[in-house]
Amino acid sequence: MSEINNPLISDIISKAEKMAYRKITDAEREAEKMLSSAAVRATVERDAVSKTLEKSFSEIDFAEEGEKRNIDRLFYLKSQESTYNEVMKRLDEKLSDLKRDRKKYEKVLIDWAAEAVIGLGRSEALVASCQSAPFTEEMLRKTEALIEKRTGAKVSLSLYDKPLEDFGVALFSTDLKVCYSNRLEDRMHRKQKEIRKIVQENRCKAE
Repeated sequence: MSEINNPLISDIISKAEKMAYRKITDAEREAEKMLSSAAVRATVERDAVSKTLEKSFSEIDFAEEGEKRNIDRLFYLKSQESTYNEVMKRLDEKLSDLKRDRKKYEKVLIDWAAEAVIGLGRSEALVASCQSAPFTEEMLRKTEALIEKRTGAKVSLSLYDKPLEDFGVALFSTDLKVCYSNRLEDRMHRKQKEIRKIVQENRCKAE
């Protein structure tokens, strides 16, 4: 009897073939599961990386936009400050010209003194001025007349013998306890915010 026709051997071979087929099938299934799982993981990881990159790009874009806004704002502020400085320079030049023109600065000082009288709120006051642009008795009378014209109130003004260091006037109560300064430096300080606002508004209109 040949081995092929031997029932025992045939049975062993048949069982071995079936076992081998099952193992191959199981291995193929396991391989498919592994491939499927790997594909899912790859998709998840790819999506995660994609989201991370997208977030990073978004953050970069946001940072760049923020940096651009900062640069634009810095440029705007510097430009605005430059314009403000130019305005102040020209104003200083005009004031320098004003100091050399007695008729003009007398009228300006009378207006400033009248404004200071109203700010001081006293019926009697002392007027101080600088030596280079002194207040006179005639200017006192003109200031009193201007106050009466503007407010209807009568005031009595006298010269204060202590000179100011800066162009302008300062009004003192007769007991020297209260002062309203209309020196050029103080007026410029009070008007600084208003001047900056005007500069800003005009720059916005120009743009």
